[in-house]
Amino acid sequence: MIGKMASGASRARGYAVRYVVSFTVLAASLPFIGFVHSNWGFDTLFIILSAAAAVLFLAVMMLPRQLPSLEPQPVLAE
Repeated sequence: MIGKMASGASRARGYAVRYVVSFTVLAASLPFIGFVHSNWGFDTLFIILSAAAAVLFLAVMMLPRQLPSLEPQPVLAE
């Protein structure tokens, strides 16, 4: 969606933010998984990961079904 809807400068900024967030979440998730597993076991870890998957599924379901067209819409005369 970023590549289709954003202009050149904002597209580069959007991709940069996306990669920074992705790498930060990856770097934080591995120690978090180890901490939860070592303190509360696999059952709690599985529940937390299942809840995260459900939240991601709901977020994906809220995305638009198709991208808006770039063609200007005709304006009706009054």
